[in-house]
Amino acid sequence: MALKLARIDPLNALRGMRGITKMMATNDLNIARVEAASLDAVMRDPSASTTSGELILGKTITSVLFRSLMDMIEPHIKRTLEFLKFMKSINKLSASA
Repeated sequence: MALKLARIDPLNALRGMRGITKMMATNDLNIARVEAASLDAVMRDPSASTTSGELILGKTITSVLFRSLMDMIEPHIKRTLEFLKFMKSINKLSASA
């Protein structure tokens, strides 16, 4: 099993983390767009405030949950990447011996 883990490319894992970071930034941008659109709708029609408020709340809760999840997962991902680098170095040493 250790040899299988050593063959995983740590750079691909880092690229995956960059993708997650981009998703978080995109999510923040989408929340800002929703808030701006909701504010505009409320200014035009005050009766739309309930629907707009629910939409903002839903997007905000999603963002907070995603960030909380990432805060919990990030240390484990870092440790896994360190372990993979270590296994890769062991694999190189065993191949050269």
